This record gives sequence, C-alpha cells and structure tokens, in this order.
Amino acid sequence: MNLPTGGAISYLLGGRRFDVPAGTMAIFWASIPHQLINAEPNTTMHWLHLPIGTALAWRLPTPVVKLLLNGRPVLVGEQLDGSLALAEHGGRESRMFHQWATDVHDVELRAIAVLEMEAMMRRLAHREAIAAHSGLAAASGSTGADHISVSRATLMAQYVADNSRDPITVDDVARALHLSPNYAMTLFRRVIGQTIGAYLTACRIAEAQRLLLTTNAPVSEVAALSGFGSTSRFYASFTEACEVSPGSYRRYYRG
Repeated sequence: MNLPTGGAISYLLGGRRFDVPAGTMAIFWASIPHQLINAEPNTTMHWLHLPIGTALAWRLPTPVVKLLLNGRPVLVGEQLDGSLALAEHGGRESRMFHQWATDVHDVELRAIAVLEMEAMMRRLAHREAIAAHSGLAAASGSTGADHISVSRATLMAQYVADNSRDPITVDDVARALHLSPNYAMTLFRRVIGQTIGAYLTACRIAEAQRLLLTTNAPVSEVAALSGFGSTSRFYASFTEACEVSPGSYRRYYRG
C-alpha cells in the first residue's frame, strides 16, 4: 500500500507504467517485480507492506484479489486505465499512515493497526458506489470462485512467482498444494484468468524487465537469470509481451 503526498509518482509494475497522483493510495502485490521510476519534487512517500496471507484473510471481493494477482494496481481515489478505483478520499489516509508508523513498534497497537487497515479496505471494497463505478459487480458474477478457491489459486500464484526462475512445471505447482494437475489448471484459470504456463511466463518476463532496468547484465544472462531456457525463447516471449525487444526496452526506460 503506497500513498504519495505533495506530489505524484510513477511505477513500473510487471513492465507496465502507472501513475499515482498525490493523495491517491496505490495497492499492489509486491511479488510482481516493480520499480519506482519517478517522483515529483517535494513528494512524501508512505509505504505499508503486509503479508499476502493477511490480505487474503480479509476476504476482499474476488475481482479485487484477481486484479492484484494479475499485476494490476488498485488505486484508491482515481480511475486510471487498467485500475480499479475504490473510493474518493481526502487526507485521512495520510494521517492513518503516520499513526500506523508509530503504532508498529508496540505489539498491541500493531494488532490494532492491522484491524484498522482491514476495516478501511473492507469498507472501501464493499461500498455500493464502487460496484456501480468500476463494474465490480459484473466481474464478481463471472468468476464463480469462493474464498477457498481464491486462496488456493493465490497460493499457486505465489509458488509460481517464488520459483519462476527455476524450470518448474504444472505438476510441480499442483504437487505443492496437494492437488491433481488437471484440477490445479482448471482452478487457476477460473480464478486468475489465465493458464499456469502463461502466468509463469509473465513472471519471468517481469523479472527480466527488472533485471534490464537495474543491472548491466547482457541480454543472454538476463534470459537465464529470469528462468528462460533459451535466449531465442526469451526474445520471442519478451517481444510478444512488450512489443519491443529486450535491448530496446532497456534503452527506452533507462534513457
């Protein structure tokens, strides 16, 4: 959960740029490779990191969880392309972040702070105005996923993200959750909206983007470090996803 005040910021999340205006909260799954690429002068940043298990326990609407797992930011306060705007808000969240930063050093106050975070997110996510404004209700009716299904799919996505640099298979993902491969594939696609293989490739491409932006490693080394078995496969997958070659991507964003 990120909140810039005093100025706007820009992120690359999974290779896509999104801008966060001042006073707007951005919520995203940090397992997706991301990088802050710009901050306006006089910007103050508030960062709050929560375990994915804590967020899942809040039982937020499935469409919200699905957005996060697909590497899409949830923006609170603005409707931007590719995002879900949850609610208009003023400076209350900024004051809450300051309070939570103080509370985190005390065990009891930290527990209270987490309850306040949960209350804030659940209130935002369940307001009727959200469904009308963002199409949340329509998306919710199309998933057919209950909380257990979402939790299992999330754990599979987490496993894929954590092991994407290794030569893992669908069988490995299913075995990690004690599921049959066919059931794992069906469940994953129903909740996440794409196949396990496609999600694995997306994670590898996102890691490659991070390496291209933050290291001087040759493209062939980036391919190997991000989990691609061959440089040619990496070039083909990267170019298809990003519409530019790895070298062009590096030159553009680092330039």
